[in-house]
Amino acid sequence: MPTINKRFLLKLVLVVLGVGGSLAAALPDALRRQADRSADNGKTDAAIHYLRQYLEFEPADVEAHVRLVDLIKGRAATGRGQNELVFLYDKILRLYPDRDDTRRAALAHCLKVGRHSDAAAHADALVQRHPADGGLWMQLGTARLGLNQVAEARAAFETAITTDPGAMAGYQRLAQVRWKNQNDPAGARAVLDRMVAAVPQEPQAYLTRARFEAFLAED
Repeated sequence: MPTINKRFLLKLVLVVLGVGGSLAAALPDALRRQADRSADNGKTDAAIHYLRQYLEFEPADVEAHVRLVDLIKGRAATGRGQNELVFLYDKILRLYPDRDDTRRAALAHCLKVGRHSDAAAHADALVQRHPADGGLWMQLGTARLGLNQVAEARAAFETAITTDPGAMAGYQRLAQVRWKNQNDPAGARAVLDRMVAAVPQEPQAYLTRARFEAFLAED
């Protein structure tokens, strides 16, 4: 029976393990470089493919996640792509919850695709950090209205007006809630009167109020 050279066998195992470890360490970098080359050459689908593979090895690389988001957004919109963006935004924010630029992008995207519960969660987090941002309160009101949380939506639109009294959109959305959702045309008229008083130099404010009165007359 042949004798096994144990010392040689041990050396062989160590060499195999070493080579395997080197390849495993080099593979993620190779995938990331290939993704970058594909993106630079305009091959977006290939870049997305390689970057997804890279992130399987490096799931905590937040900048790679951001890069993947940008690539998917630059591609023709699909249902799968829109849902993947929601998932990627969540992954980034779990790693870095204070990335307000990413959370703002996630909020806008969730509103766009009708993910109102996710949008409300992002908006709530942002208004806590930026309470004087009227645009964020508008987005929060839109998300709450999408969830049929009318009282909460009305409060958010009221805050939007308070923080940014010169923005007509807040008055318009609030008037719509008072009129359509709460069956309060008198309250809606009062909101539009506040809008005209806040921006008397804006012809659109008067036109909006006149259209509202015309709608009421038709009803």
